[in-house]
Amino acid sequence: MTRIIQRLNADLQPIYMAEGSDDEIYSAMIGGVGWPHGDKPGSIVVLGQDVSTDRMSGQRPVWVLAEMREDAGEPFFLPETMFTAMTALAARLMVNRWFGMPCPFGRERAAHNRQMQARRLPAVSVCTPSCGPDMYYLSTLIRRRLVRNAGLFFGRGDGVQATLRSLPADVSGMDLESLPDVTALSMALAGLERATAAGPAAHLHRPADRVAGY
Repeated sequence: MTRIIQRLNADLQPIYMAEGSDDEIYSAMIGGVGWPHGDKPGSIVVLGQDVSTDRMSGQRPVWVLAEMREDAGEPFFLPETMFTAMTALAARLMVNRWFGMPCPFGRERAAHNRQMQARRLPAVSVCTPSCGPDMYYLSTLIRRRLVRNAGLFFGRGDGVQATLRSLPADVSGMDLESLPDVTALSMALAGLERATAAGPAAHLHRPADRVAGY
């Protein structure tokens, strides 16, 4: 998996670069989480927003940089497995914010964060976008990206791409949380929209505090 390093641009705003490459440069790194649901394991998606704007669409391309449903062969059914993977991704890919539905594992997350604090590693904190579980809005967000030339690219997200292809055109009545991989992707996109709307000086772009988290 690519390692991302953080640098400051000429305007002293953080940018995120793939280690060893001058071509992969991102303006934001956002993570999305879909919690386990029934017999479906949880899912984690990390998006990188390109630093450059596409001239045709006026958008900054968004790339799926990581997609996980398991770690070391252990499916994401247990919260600690997910939290451990999120901490590792925050360090390796410089994920500066996680978005998802309200965490149903508050006690387990608190225990994980205490352990991370003792090791001086980032804590896990998950925000819920203001749109909440609005499946129509979230699916529109995804499809709007997909139909643009500079929209959403599944560089390392073939699993969630396959799930999206299997969905019906009208998903407004579906339970978002029953599709953890779609939840993770849509929550990350909603978080990215929030970060973009807030502007370059928004706190979403600051690095994680190594002890306290975000």
